[in-house]
Amino acid sequence: MSEKFPLRILHLEDNVSDSDLVQITLRQAGFEPQWTRVDTKEGYLNHLSPNLDIIIADHSLPQFSGLEALQILHQQELDVPFIILSGTLGEEAAVEYIKQGATDYLSKERLGRLDRVIHQALEKRKLHQEQKQSQAELARRLRESEAMAVITQALSETLELDKTLQLIVESALRILPKVERAVIHLLEEDGAVLRAAAISGLEELSRPDFTMRPGEGIAGMAVATGEIIHVQDTEQDTRFIRRGPAAHMRSLLVAPVQSGGRRLGTISVLSATPNAFSEDDERLLGTLGSQAAVALEKARLFSETRSQLVELTGLHLDLQEREKFLTLLQKITRVALEIPDFAAMLQELAERLNELFQADGCCITLWDEARHTTIPAAATDHLREPFSSLPTETNEPTLTAEVMKTGHALIGNALVKTNLSTVFSKLFPAHTVLGLPFIAGGEKLGAALIGFQQEHEFTPSEIARGEQAAGQIALAIAKARSLVAEREQRQLAEELRRQEQATRARLIQHEKLAAIGRLTASVAHELNNPLQAIQNALYLVSLEDSLSYQAREDLRVALNEADRMAGLIGRLRETYRPRSGQEFEQVSLNEVVEDVRKLIETHMRHNQILFHFHPEPDLPPITALGDQIKQVILNLCLNAIEAMTDGGQLKITTRTKPDEKGYRGIQLVVADTGTGISTELLSNIFEPFFTTKQSGTGLGLAITYEIVQRHQGKIEVESEIEKGTAFKVWLPC
Repeated sequence: MSEKFPLRILHLEDNVSDSDLVQITLRQAGFEPQWTRVDTKEGYLNHLSPNLDIIIADHSLPQFSGLEALQILHQQELDVPFIILSGTLGEEAAVEYIKQGATDYLSKERLGRLDRVIHQALEKRKLHQEQKQSQAELARRLRESEAMAVITQALSETLELDKTLQLIVESALRILPKVERAVIHLLEEDGAVLRAAAISGLEELSRPDFTMRPGEGIAGMAVATGEIIHVQDTEQDTRFIRRGPAAHMRSLLVAPVQSGGRRLGTISVLSATPNAFSEDDERLLGTLGSQAAVALEKARLFSETRSQLVELTGLHLDLQEREKFLTLLQKITRVALEIPDFAAMLQELAERLNELFQADGCCITLWDEARHTTIPAAATDHLREPFSSLPTETNEPTLTAEVMKTGHALIGNALVKTNLSTVFSKLFPAHTVLGLPFIAGGEKLGAALIGFQQEHEFTPSEIARGEQAAGQIALAIAKARSLVAEREQRQLAEELRRQEQATRARLIQHEKLAAIGRLTASVAHELNNPLQAIQNALYLVSLEDSLSYQAREDLRVALNEADRMAGLIGRLRETYRPRSGQEFEQVSLNEVVEDVRKLIETHMRHNQILFHFHPEPDLPPITALGDQIKQVILNLCLNAIEAMTDGGQLKITTRTKPDEKGYRGIQLVVADTGTGISTELLSNIFEPFFTTKQSGTGLGLAITYEIVQRHQGKIEVESEIEKGTAFKVWLPC
């Protein structure tokens, strides 16, 4: 015996016999229903729950209605499939239920289809829940990207450490879902005490409760070990020290703030709920800890740079030289702030360094730490052309690589035999070259190579000035890169937002068409049964010998019209139900257009419309359902003909054209010279039941859109009032 499928069902039905019959039908279909029958509003409200699998409701009850039940379900925002099962439901009521959000409907006379309807409803619910999870993940990634972009911008624009750290803890509260409090602790200079430096969600920052020693408490252990510590329940972890405003917190996550091997402090988040944090939260908190480390390292470098500048200029430069040097550093800073183009900024910085040393040439190289590769970036005057064409190879020994390895200035005798050094050897035969490292926050960014035609003895003050200027340039490069990263993060956030909107729009359109399809197929089926009876009766009457000539003529007209109606009903059913066994095949779009032209030729002639077809020769075939592609072109052509009431021109063009991502495809353009469509109406043009024609159903373009989507294609429309409309269809090939 096969295993039964458990199903929690709430049945809104006043007829006990009907309810029992539904149970029996479902058990025979392989379900094991956990059944609750109600027939009043109070009973419905008492048993309404998110744990339900299906709600089955009659259309009309003595004291209640299925429509009221559906509205209550939406008001409580419960995601439970809602199926109308009624023996008295008319077509208008069925349409209203679908519009109000019912999952499906079924006549009691067709109870045998209930198992299929339930399976479809459960599958639709599963897809909807997966979509909600996907949207939630997209929203989370958007929040993270936006928060990181704000932090990155702050790191690039301000040297105020307190503000940056405060921004980081506030971002933790905003992007980690269950965080109630966040704090950054920093080690004091002697490394003996951790003290709160930024806090959000807590007050009394200066209390003694906010200090601890390395190894003491969770934060002290995190700074001592350099690892993230996750306490799922503080009541079960003896390491947690209960004191101060955070004593009642139940979940704790602590990440170290460190740069290289230097332990700087910790960032902690807390929640009053146990087991509040996930592995994703651990990863994100680690990222925030890294951002805090960057801010601290930047502040330290700025402080050191300022101190070194004062010391060096005081020891080695007289007043005039100091003023000149400071002016040059100001120029470097201004270049970094005012020139947004990265390459142009590097070129200007090379000119300024050359000016500082009054050298015969200067070039700037960038360093790819991951590949250990030197990248030529900018050069002055005669160095520019040979320098820009230099090839680079991974792990190639260069002066830049040597400077990156040592981390300090190197003079020309350290030149090695490479493409890069060969250029310098020819241009500066005396090998008087100074290499200055660009290092910011421990990150190796590149080097400046400064050369002289004659032998030059570099003084300690020159080297000191060069290293100071290189430090300033390193900060400029780091800032420029952070701005690029910020721009990329914003672009990613925008792209994610566009994808989310497009996905939501496609889902809504698909659900609308699916609902319409089920309604259309059901109505067509119900019409077909009485029509067959009419056809049979008319046929039997036609066999009578006693009929007059006029009666036979009238009967022939009736039979022909009945056959025509049967054909219409068949096409209506096939509109939303592809023919069984129909498979994708290689289709020539040009041939399909020619077939459609033959179908509409008479129609165009009667409406005084000229037809122009501009096919691309040797157009590659597409993989498609040929009948459906023909339906797309026919729909667009008929719409165009109806738009040209006083005659005009119908133009069709085909050509190969890649889409915006470079994928190979074919574009079909159907253009008319009709009345055009206003801008206000264009946004709704593919919506089901939307039409500007008195006799239209509003389904033609909706069906066209669905078919194009089913073929992984795209359709767009452009229109201008009194000039015409053009539909552009792109299909992959």
